Amino acid sequence: MASKAAGAVSLIRDFAADVQALSRLVEEVEAFAGANGVEPGFAQRVSLAIDELITNIILYASRDGGPVPVHLEVHCDPAEVRVVIEHSGAAFDPFVEAPVPDTSLPLTERPIGGLGVFLVRSLMSDTRYERVGDRNRVILTRTLDG
Repeated sequence: MASKAAGAVSLIRDFAADVQALSRLVEEVEAFAGANGVEPGFAQRVSLAIDELITNIILYASRDGGPVPVHLEVHCDPAEVRVVIEHSGAAFDPFVEAPVPDTSLPLTERPIGGLGVFLVRSLMSDTRYERVGDRNRVILTRTLDG
């Protein structure tokens, strides 16, 4: 469902987090952002951040091994893109609890993985986490000022 309110447009999706759903969703987010005036580079940054975080939900958030239901909102207005990702998986603040990678090490000495949250922070203008009842909520903002 896409909606418009006061100069902003929104894409809202509820889905079970799995790799196939994620692939379709990333394409849809990029198309939605582009159709609403977001430059391709910014749209790709937003979709990559969403991909990274939902991949982590797929891999780590399930309490019983099944797909975790995810609620996604993408709001576009002329100044910014704001993303809200909610799920009821295990409580986890990726911006506090994920290990900070040592990027000063040479590539050959770095462990594989562990750069996803670091990448999300570098792609977005602001990243926040909230625990709301039994749900995790991540809020990402990307300003479109260049």
